Amino acid sequence: MKTRQAVLVKPRRFEIQQADVALGEGQILVETAGCGLCTYELNHWAGRLGTPPMALGHEGYGVVVEVGPGTTGRVKAGDRVTGLCGKCFSDYFTMPERHVMLIRPDLDQQHVPGEPLYCVHNVVRAAHPEIGDCLAIVGCGPMGLWSLQALASPTLAAVVAVDVDDEKLDLAKLYGATHSINPGKCDAVEAMKEITAGRLADVVVEATGAAAGMETAIHLLRPRRPRLVVCSSFEGPIQLNVPALLAKAVDVLHAHPGICMDREDGCRRTETLINHGVFRTDRLISHRFPLEDVQKAFETFENRGKGYLKGIVTR
Repeated sequence: MKTRQAVLVKPRRFEIQQADVALGEGQILVETAGCGLCTYELNHWAGRLGTPPMALGHEGYGVVVEVGPGTTGRVKAGDRVTGLCGKCFSDYFTMPERHVMLIRPDLDQQHVPGEPLYCVHNVVRAAHPEIGDCLAIVGCGPMGLWSLQALASPTLAAVVAVDVDDEKLDLAKLYGATHSINPGKCDAVEAMKEITAGRLADVVVEATGAAAGMETAIHLLRPRRPRLVVCSSFEGPIQLNVPALLAKAVDVLHAHPGICMDREDGCRRTETLINHGVFRTDRLISHRFPLEDVQKAFETFENRGKGYLKGIVTR
């Protein structure tokens, strides 16, 4: 069958083209409801990664239209799904059944981009805060806020949101943060000492993708093997404060999707988080664009200003 598909034909230029969609062995065909815009794809958009023409979009979700040969029967036509996919800035996309996350029919969230939530599942497994720990989330964009939603727990001594945007800190409080720090308005380390009676944080999730955010994250950690979980996509190399990491004996853990050795198992675990209602995704969608406006979507994303949180492209 044919589908409209957004193709990056050169840096910073999309075209809507007609493409064939072939349902292969072990695959399912999905009618797209939406697809999230990912910071990593700004590297393709700006010409830093890959060679055009490229069909982008890996945060797709929608409704199953057809299942292909060699599938197990776990997924059926009419099911709401998300998962690990590609070429999802389109009307229809295919995905291996083994990478599907089923969305329960009565889930009250309309927009469920599975791939970033899969990344958050990696954050949860890497961070693994213990009873009485102080957890800090540095950077309250979508990844930081979804990580906070999944990690916030009454078993923790404190859950501290750190960002220079007060509106994002207000959202963090809504999703389980017990305290907030705006480094643009105070000394973040002194504020953390006040929250923790001088102890500092046991676990910090770095979700800014900026050198300044990484530096803040390192300084917020206590000595003696704290955990620093990095879930950001950085645009290029940054300087890392290695002496501080060594002095505190920091365990640095990356939560990139590639760390999950068994993607099928990772999808199963993420599906559990989704269907238990852990993620409040709809509130974080600040900008919506129809497929024909994908060019505008990426221009807005690249130059995102105040009020921009998460963009999606819809069918």
